[in-house]
Amino acid sequence: MINKDIIDALKVGPTDTNNESWTPHSKFNINHWDGYLAVQKSSLTNMWNLDVVVELAWQLADVDMDRDDVLYIIKNYDKLKKYCGYGMVGV
Repeated sequence: MINKDIIDALKVGPTDTNNESWTPHSKFNINHWDGYLAVQKSSLTNMWNLDVVVELAWQLADVDMDRDDVLYIIKNYDKLKKYCGYGMVGV
């Protein structure tokens, strides 16, 4: 059975990644991005395994995230990569 959170995260409407005025929501901080990337680079889990990503972000990067933070990053990955100025190459 597919998790409802995953289905909701995939429901992305039209986006303008060239919109220079886009900024992340107020709860997001660069530590969330760094924690997410640390887990992604580790290749220890599927990034859709939200609970494991949260735990690994804490273990690998000492970053306190929750499931909503992970879903937010997944949904806005391209925008955040551009906003933060770095991300995984080829992703």
